[in-house]
Amino acid sequence: MGWFPTLDQAQALLKHLAENYEIERIGDIPDGMVAVRRGKNTAYFNFTESSMTLQISGGPLEVPPRDLRIVKKFGMTDCGKNKAELAI
Repeated sequence: MGWFPTLDQAQALLKHLAENYEIERIGDIPDGMVAVRRGKNTAYFNFTESSMTLQISGGPLEVPPRDLRIVKKFGMTDCGKNKAELAI
């Protein structure tokens, strides 16, 4: 017997698991965009025909249509916040 969660249930479960395992959240990603984190790098892929801008801790990040931006995180401050991020 299986269980198919609703979207809200699946999101709540993933949020709960990420918090318990201290997995850093990427943030709210608009429809048509995909974000992938590998180590200190996060790649933002825009699959739409329009430019998209989203807020990251380093400020606004614009991703042109059908393009990607890679953001590299540099170190941590004493309080655990990101020192800086660089969009490549």
